[in-house]
Amino acid sequence: MVALTQDRLLDGRVVIDQPTDGLRATLDTVMIAATVTPEANATIVELGAGSGAALACVLHRRRDLTALAVEAEPELVALVGANCARAGGSVLALAARVEALPLRHGIADWVFTNPPFHTPHSRPPHPQRRRAMQEDTPLACWIVAAAHLLRPGGRCSLIHRADRLPEVLAALTPRFGAITVLPLWPRANQPARRVLIGATLGSGAPAALLPGLVLHEADGRFTAEADAVLRGGATLPLTNPAVAARLQSRSVVLDSRVGMP
Repeated sequence: MVALTQDRLLDGRVVIDQPTDGLRATLDTVMIAATVTPEANATIVELGAGSGAALACVLHRRRDLTALAVEAEPELVALVGANCARAGGSVLALAARVEALPLRHGIADWVFTNPPFHTPHSRPPHPQRRRAMQEDTPLACWIVAAAHLLRPGGRCSLIHRADRLPEVLAALTPRFGAITVLPLWPRANQPARRVLIGATLGSGAPAALLPGLVLHEADGRFTAEADAVLRGGATLPLTNPAVAARLQSRSVVLDSRVGMP
């Protein structure tokens, strides 16, 4: 029997059960959930869902979505459905590894993931959480799995260590375009430790480095912008403003032509 704690996210609006040791929800969990901003009635998939904390955050604000969760640890899969139901949504949770997905090609509009950050040669800071935090499946396999699940034009978002950004970009570029990177700075004038990354399957749009988010004030309090995400449930769309504006201007031109004789 796995020992559990009950914890609250988004200022207490999302309540989850999760293991006392092992993979637990963190600031990263809420941040990656905030990047999931699909169109209405979309199908989303989380790879490496853990106990479903990130999915619960997404479904709390988006009840229209069809959600699937993939998690390798069976004892965590059992928690996903209950946590998402408590948040007001429903999910199909599967016990599977990303390199052996039992899912059809092209079923998803959005795939998101918070994969293990530590390589097999590094030592995670918490030995008791090593299995959850240390990758035994190469990072590139997570990207390939996302590409397999996405429809053409589908969107992928992930969070990772800033020092592994070159590896993430190398894995994305053969299949994805419109890559955007949003740094998460611990404090002003400090290097980012985490980055949020978005990408579109098959897109030819250019990459963009987005304005980052400072997490903490000098006294340790969350900044107003970070608090809006972590407590208020605000989203972090990983879109290139220049590309979005260009697409919007094209849409306006096309709409004006529709009414022409």
